[in-house]
Amino acid sequence: MLYWLAQTCREARLAAGRKQVHIGASADVDQSTVNRFENAVAWPRNADRLVEAYAADLELEPIDLWQAALSRWLDHISEIGDEYVRSQAGGEAPTVEEADDALHLGDLDSNDQDEPEEGSDGPS
Repeated sequence: MLYWLAQTCREARLAAGRKQVHIGASADVDQSTVNRFENAVAWPRNADRLVEAYAADLELEPIDLWQAALSRWLDHISEIGDEYVRSQAGGEAPTVEEADDALHLGDLDSNDQDEPEEGSDGPS
């Protein structure tokens, strides 16, 4: 998760035209700490404080940075899972739709079931 949080914070900082030293000043850490974090070399002692510093400096909410990082991480995990399935299947993994269709048993709605003939009490 460190990599994804670091990348998210770095990209947000760059998009805003801010420097690592600005984030460091907001977090009361030196620029090298921010650099190590952004390069996913070291997890900060207080990740929440550093993410709050990014958010404050970039006029964002900390939760937005965490959510973006989590979303990127989950996307990555999904890709890894798909690659694993393909490697085990010896080919292309089915799409979600194909897997759903393969497992789909039809709508088991009461209207779809055989109804007893008129005058009958039901199946015999």
